[in-house]
Amino acid sequence: MSFTGDWSVNWDIFRAEYEDYVLVTGIAEKDKKIQAATLRSMMGSECRHVYRHNLNLSVAGQGDPAVILDELEKYFKPAKNTIYERYVFGSCKQEEGESIDIFVTRLRERAATCEYGQLKDEMIRDRIVLGVANESIRRRLLREKGLTLITAIEMCRAAEQTDIRMRAMEIATSPPHTEAVHAVAKQHSRQNQWKQSNPPRTGDTDKKRLAPDAPLRPSDTRLKLYSGETLSSMGIFETECTVHFDLDPNVPAVQSAPRNVPIAMKAAVKAQLDKYEADGHIVPVTDPTDCISNMVIVKKPEKLRLCIYPKFLNKALKRSHYIMPTLEDVLYKLPKARVFTLVDARDAFLQCKLDYESSLMTTFWTPWGRKRWLKLPFGVSVAPEVYQRKQHELLAGLKGIEPIADDILVVGCGDTDKEAESDYDAKLVALMERCREVKLRLGLKKLQFKVAEVQFHGHILSSAGLKPDPEKVRAIIDMPNPTDAKGVQRLIGFANYLAKFMPHLSSVCEPLRRLLDKDTPWHWLPKHEAAVYELKSLATTMPVLRYYDVTKPITIQSDASQSGLGCCLMQEGQPIAFASRALTPTEKNYAQIEKECLSIVFACQRFHHYLYGRDPITAETDHKPLISIFSKPLLNAPKRLQSMLMTLQSYDLRVIYKPGPEMFISDTLSRATAGCAGRGTVYQRHAICSLQQEQEDVQHVNQADYLNVSSQRLEQIRRHTDQDECLQALKNTVLVGWPDVKEEAPLIAKEYWPFRDEISVQNGVLFRGQKVIIPKSLRPEMLTRIHSSHIGGETCYRHAQETLYWPNMQTEIKDFVSTCSTCNVYAHNQQKETMLSHDLPTRPWQILSMDMFTHRQKDYLLIVDHYSDFWEIELLPDMSAETVIKRCKAQFARHGQPERVITDNGPQFTSQFTRFASEWEFEHVTSSPRHPKANGKAESAVKIAKNLLRKAAHDGDDPWKAILHWRNTPTENMGSSPAQRLMSRRLKTSIPATNKLLEPVVVVGVTEKLRHRKQLAKSFYDRSARDLPELEVGETVRMKPLPGDNTGRWRVGTCLRRVAPRSYLVDVDGSLYQRNRVDLRVAEPTARDTHKTNGPEAAHAPEAASAPETAAEAPPTVTEPSPIRSTPKAPSSPVGAPPSDGHTYTRVGRLSKPPLRLTM
Repeated sequence: MSFTGDWSVNWDIFRAEYEDYVLVTGIAEKDKKIQAATLRSMMGSECRHVYRHNLNLSVAGQGDPAVILDELEKYFKPAKNTIYERYVFGSCKQEEGESIDIFVTRLRERAATCEYGQLKDEMIRDRIVLGVANESIRRRLLREKGLTLITAIEMCRAAEQTDIRMRAMEIATSPPHTEAVHAVAKQHSRQNQWKQSNPPRTGDTDKKRLAPDAPLRPSDTRLKLYSGETLSSMGIFETECTVHFDLDPNVPAVQSAPRNVPIAMKAAVKAQLDKYEADGHIVPVTDPTDCISNMVIVKKPEKLRLCIYPKFLNKALKRSHYIMPTLEDVLYKLPKARVFTLVDARDAFLQCKLDYESSLMTTFWTPWGRKRWLKLPFGVSVAPEVYQRKQHELLAGLKGIEPIADDILVVGCGDTDKEAESDYDAKLVALMERCREVKLRLGLKKLQFKVAEVQFHGHILSSAGLKPDPEKVRAIIDMPNPTDAKGVQRLIGFANYLAKFMPHLSSVCEPLRRLLDKDTPWHWLPKHEAAVYELKSLATTMPVLRYYDVTKPITIQSDASQSGLGCCLMQEGQPIAFASRALTPTEKNYAQIEKECLSIVFACQRFHHYLYGRDPITAETDHKPLISIFSKPLLNAPKRLQSMLMTLQSYDLRVIYKPGPEMFISDTLSRATAGCAGRGTVYQRHAICSLQQEQEDVQHVNQADYLNVSSQRLEQIRRHTDQDECLQALKNTVLVGWPDVKEEAPLIAKEYWPFRDEISVQNGVLFRGQKVIIPKSLRPEMLTRIHSSHIGGETCYRHAQETLYWPNMQTEIKDFVSTCSTCNVYAHNQQKETMLSHDLPTRPWQILSMDMFTHRQKDYLLIVDHYSDFWEIELLPDMSAETVIKRCKAQFARHGQPERVITDNGPQFTSQFTRFASEWEFEHVTSSPRHPKANGKAESAVKIAKNLLRKAAHDGDDPWKAILHWRNTPTENMGSSPAQRLMSRRLKTSIPATNKLLEPVVVVGVTEKLRHRKQLAKSFYDRSARDLPELEVGETVRMKPLPGDNTGRWRVGTCLRRVAPRSYLVDVDGSLYQRNRVDLRVAEPTARDTHKTNGPEAAHAPEAASAPETAAEAPPTVTEPSPIRSTPKAPSSPVGAPPSDGHTYTRVGRLSKPPLRLTM
């Protein structure tokens, strides 16, 4: 047996071959030991190893070939996982180079273990369509209608054979070699299509093109590919890389007109040009050039600098868009810096050589003829980016070396001076070696060697931290007082350059900013003079900022005042940077909570370079309501706050509260906002990411734009809000800011305290999140609109709570719906009440229930015993009371007189039955009319009886036998049959039973079992039930429509008295009815009809209650066949009149209870 591949398939092959061998050789007729030995000799060494060490056969099993085969079968073919086998089958695809026949064979083998049954062929067909490699074949198969497996295989074979024949018929030909046609172009002396007309590059061709004369040196470097293969190299050579300018072909070349050089400077210019030419920076040009620029002379005390003015060339140049490093990119690397050295590249741009084409573009005019630059000249727009990129490439990999522009900073870091010097020496040596290697020339002019503090890009770096450049400070101090608005802008703009060092800058600049307001006349006043003096004083007392440390936790403090935002970036309580800005006119109208959140947004975006991607960032705020906003769902916040919170999703913030006195830095900054609010400030020009668009997006968030209301309705809400005293106090509180404790909030606004952080103001309208806060004067009208479709109270509230809000809105909506006259007239059925069970009987035939029913046009009387559930039925020749009483007497004579009989209010159970009850001494109890649940025991027995009679009639059986068997069947969870509980014996039936079983036995514990059943049924029933409040005498109610009343109107009546625990006697239009509590609804006084004509203010006015009509005032109205009293009697007093018992009653007869007051 082969162990290569799938063992299960290999075993099937081996077993089939062995069985064929046994059949051919006739070895089956020999002794089993010989058969077993033959099997072992054929299975191979690997299979014998399995046989010896894995099967654990007994001695007898080792001599039986059938046992060996079965055990090997179990080993090589374990139980299959159908789900996995189907997954493997569903993953089969035709491999590259695999024929369709082999693919189908593989599919058949896989499908054999999937237990597809009759669907096997269809599944293989589907797998062929989905897994075939040829896309065109798949399309043809999908277009075929009624595709079968055989058809699919034949189509695939035909397509496969067609492809084979087509490849055989193809003639292998190569396209003829053609020389490239070289376009005729001006000043193009070489072939334009060199790349296209030559074969792909090789190392030899690249060397010939880049450095044809450079010597090739052997290299010890081994080049290893991603795949692990080693790539052999020809060697290494040195060459000088050049800079190439990419031009926009749509911008035409311009030849500028030449300009004269002043006579006094001609000699110096000539000398400088000769020096540049001698140094190899420029060369004369005699050939025509498309682009010619003018020369710019920059006179400096030390030397004369010449550059070009390539105004038109810069328009055509394509930028490489290389990110220029800033000081912020360096500062975070200096937390342990102690030793510094600053060097600069000498003639930085002139160390970059131009290629020939780019050199021609830099041609410029001189009095001594045209010249062109061989090196990267000053004035070209792409020069800084090109040089910065090349410098970064040359110094890549050197730690502690920070190049910005042509300056290179060397930093020695360590916990001690010795460690810092050692670190510095190693970095300086590495820099010098790299500069020698790449031939980067350094200058001595800016050299600051191994100093404790260094001047670097307008700042002073030291081991203590960051300080401003004294030259910048001196420039502010020496600036004269402004004489116009532009002078103020220059002063504030220059001060903003040092704003990160001035936490008190904005308060000083506030008077100066007022001079920049639109349409403000220029008046220089003493306060402006004092502001300039204070500004210059601040410049002389600026703090030292700590270096940013990526390993330390970071904190931002932010605060907002009425005029500006302020923030501070801190680590371990020491400032790293300050920032502030003024609020725009739109932002000044924000609620205080929105301003506070905006200050956090400003801080995160201003310090994005430091904060993004950090672990939890602590944001300190002195506005306590802002804390809960960050912990609530986003949709609960107002729209503008949602926009701000979405902006902050990029930062892992942990907002904490800090009292205002401890937030002195950010508080001072917010009240001292620097510069103008937004546009064109130095802050924005130096910011890592522009905040202008985000600020405008937040400013333009208007909650009213998201409301589906007309402008007239919005104006109405705004007008009523302005007239609402409570909402005006709330509005002022929101704009100024909520106090820290509830007791300090305005009294009339305290009800909004729990969700104060969700309230905002937009265009004079108050919002709670996305919901409009409705003023009190508009609430009646809104209630009418909410309930205009007359839906239920809960539904109305769910509809209203999405867009509207006012305190106690849910209660007011429910009260409004409950007092709606239309809803009360056409109300649904009330919810069922909890189960109220009858008294438990303690013996048989003590409590009975009766009911009448009709089956197949025959009338029956059913009597059921509450104790045993045993029921009797009597066929009635008619439905008269006399006939019913006769049948009852016969049953009572058989089983005895009951104590209580429960019936409905049918005509058979009226006066005659009452006399019968009196004569036979039992209590007659009637259930509430139209409420069959009150006589549930009889209703359940009627259902069983009807079912037995119906089935017996269907089979043509004797119904009395069915009733006999039912009476003799034990009841579930009772352990006895109805007959046993009633008669203390089993009844003899056609089912065989021993005499012992038919002997009388008293059943005990029936009452307890009945109590348990009732409790269990009540617990389940009461889950969806609730009790209704009891009705009081004289209370106005509405009665459920009578049967046959198609209008569905609940009629108004008066409650006269309670007949039973849940049954009441009511007077409706002069007729008396007894009804269950669920059929009676309290009719609340309503003024809905007058509200429609008198305006919204009348919606809560009480309706005048009219006393129910007496019999003398209105004739009786009989709308039901059997009211309790169809001919009313004139009462001695009006129905429902309050009794004279010394208590106070309402006009509808309800007892007025005085309130319970706390007495101390």
